[in-house]
Amino acid sequence: MRRRVEKVDHQLRPVPRDLNVWKLDPSDAYELIDKPAERMPMQLGLPNIFAHEKEYNVARLMIVFDNHPTHWLIFNFFNGDKTEAENGLAFSAIPKSEMNKADMLLRLTIEGKKMQAAGTIQFSQIPSLPQQCRVSKSAPTSAIS
Repeated sequence: MRRRVEKVDHQLRPVPRDLNVWKLDPSDAYELIDKPAERMPMQLGLPNIFAHEKEYNVARLMIVFDNHPTHWLIFNFFNGDKTEAENGLAFSAIPKSEMNKADMLLRLTIEGKKMQAAGTIQFSQIPSLPQQCRVSKSAPTSAIS
């Protein structure tokens, strides 16, 4: 699964193999695809988050979590594209210090229009935060209509 990158305004660095979604550097953005990205739902306690989508010939799903303490967490699942390289899972973690909720919603709305989403953008909630992460600077949102 590969996406076209229009502009890179930061230096890309290798992602450590032991990357922990609960210990992300608050000032760094992260982008993982395929196998490395598949570890992230497991760390969040959501190992089967895309299990149903794999049954469809064509699927495009985006799930965004807003109750992580330091980052907006975005998962994109692609299935049914022309080549195997275009299918898979992508994970992005964008620092909340770099993008406020209104800007994130605008970004997600634009992305939703590109993927021809039928509904409104809704933020999801990580079901069970680790004890040390329960307090967040950003109040979680159950849904945005």
